[in-house]
Amino acid sequence: MKKILIITPYFSPENAIAAVRPTKFVKYLAQEGYEVTVLSRIPEIQTIDTLLQADERYAKKIYRVQNGKSFIRLYEFIYRRPFACQTKNLVETSHSDHQSLSGVFVLLKRLFAKRLYKYTFLLENYDFYRQARKWLKTTQPFDVVFSTYGPFSSHLIGLFLKKKGKAKRWIADFRDQVIFWDEKNFLFRMYSQRYENRITRNADVITAVSQGVLETLPSSACRVVLPNGFDPAERSVLQNSKSKKRNNKLSFLYAGTLYQGKSDLSLLFKILHELSEANQLDLQDIELHYAGSNIEILLEQAAMFHLESLIVDHGFVSREESLQLQRSCSILLLASWNTYGNFGVVTGKFLEYMMMEKPIIALISGDVPQSRIKEMIRDSRIGVCCEEAALLQDYPFVKETLLSMYREFKETRTITLNPDRDYIERFNYKNITRDLITLL
Repeated sequence: MKKILIITPYFSPENAIAAVRPTKFVKYLAQEGYEVTVLSRIPEIQTIDTLLQADERYAKKIYRVQNGKSFIRLYEFIYRRPFACQTKNLVETSHSDHQSLSGVFVLLKRLFAKRLYKYTFLLENYDFYRQARKWLKTTQPFDVVFSTYGPFSSHLIGLFLKKKGKAKRWIADFRDQVIFWDEKNFLFRMYSQRYENRITRNADVITAVSQGVLETLPSSACRVVLPNGFDPAERSVLQNSKSKKRNNKLSFLYAGTLYQGKSDLSLLFKILHELSEANQLDLQDIELHYAGSNIEILLEQAAMFHLESLIVDHGFVSREESLQLQRSCSILLLASWNTYGNFGVVTGKFLEYMMMEKPIIALISGDVPQSRIKEMIRDSRIGVCCEEAALLQDYPFVKETLLSMYREFKETRTITLNPDRDYIERFNYKNITRDLITLL
């Protein structure tokens, strides 16, 4: 039986989309007969992901590493707030320290805190790496080490194990790219480039969630796309649970984070406004549900067309609640981007949407056409996509499709969908894990 170590800062029961990928790999590797150990951090738990928590039992052992007290005190000294993963006594200690700071010094720290963030982030990663090494020195070698980025500490630990002969095979996984085209901090960019080179030069296999992410990395001997996916077992859980029924309105849902300047739903509001002005659609029939923590961004985009009243804000919800909302709404909304230096983006939320087999409307900002999401929507026959880079072609088609969906819903209270289920099943985590097994 092969022994595998998965290194991931994000893991069950953390309510974050980044925790889903490694948790599902642990589940399905264990079901295939592998002994899986997990090295992670003490989670920052706002709400527990109960669906993921049920999968923890598949791990042979889970080691939770905490950052050192010196780093935590430094962090709290700079930012005047508790570090995310810490013990109670450190919170109380730092609070008393904060009260003693002079007003002028506090003001100076606030001015420089934003500039210090990236360097503090690197210090946090090196401190986590240092704390993890204390445990790793006492462990037996692993047949395979699978480290997943980000943040930086995951691959630093993988590199350490490889050089110490404790990883017979090291797979370095990238669920995100390291360097973004708009990175203006020269020192941070230089560090990131050196980091990429070290990892790709020493890892036995490089995997990434998309071809776009893979192409941002230096070339290496073995490079494989290992996409994000969904777990069909969660679909059955949802089917067995009660779901709130929506009223007779055509309901849209956007679930997840909105990124200022990147996630743009204004084209949807423009379409709704134009159809309403042409008396082809009654806005009283429309609701747009939002589950996330960036409602101000969505309200700002809706305000351009005076459509703020359509929005129903659910705030930050657990992933199970998010899935229930997806199940109960009529149309799922995705806002992503495709730009030079940051193309081929495929979010974990999009794969989660695919599991629902509901119509998806994707709006892609940026200056590069033919995004990976557009290709996947076309091949799966699960919705429509409007790219900013192909606006003249896409906008009329999406507008006509939305109007057709609205008319069908008004008549039948349903929207017909004929997805390619064979294509969708490629992104079943059970199948993706089998692809991973071929690399072990």
